[in-house]
Amino acid sequence: MNRNLAPPPRPRHEPPWLEPREVAPARPRAVNVSAMLWLTAAVAGLATIGLTLAELDQVRETIVTEVTRRFPNESPATKDRVGSAALGVIVAGGALISLLQAGFGLALRSRRRAFRVALVLVWLISLGHGLVAAAAVPQPALVGAAAAAAFAGLVWMFLPTSNQWFASRGGSW
Repeated sequence: MNRNLAPPPRPRHEPPWLEPREVAPARPRAVNVSAMLWLTAAVAGLATIGLTLAELDQVRETIVTEVTRRFPNESPATKDRVGSAALGVIVAGGALISLLQAGFGLALRSRRRAFRVALVLVWLISLGHGLVAAAAVPQPALVGAAAAAAFAGLVWMFLPTSNQWFASRGGSW
């Protein structure tokens, strides 16, 4: 006679969030440096926008003077409208570009390759914006600093160690 009357052991059912996952590889230094360079570019861009807003009348006068030099036959009202539109593009465009650089730069650390593509596109747009803004803003050196930091961040995010880390995520973007 069998004396072991204990029921059989219960099957173990763990919720999916408690199951052990594979450990992701450590984030390489190149990705951290790239993210910090993108943040630096964003801060330099926002500083440029702040200085432009602080000296708004001077920037507006510089733009209107350039419009007058290139288009002397236009009416003063048209020149003033062009100056206002250009100032809006410089300020609003610069703020948007800086916020995208900061957001995508921080998101880059989440190991999604799509953020690298987005940062390349933001960098290309920021080059065009920087060429326009450098002619009018009070501190064009800050525009150059933002462009240099963004380019350095672009290079760092495509170094071989970064490429390996992003590729180790698998097929999803």
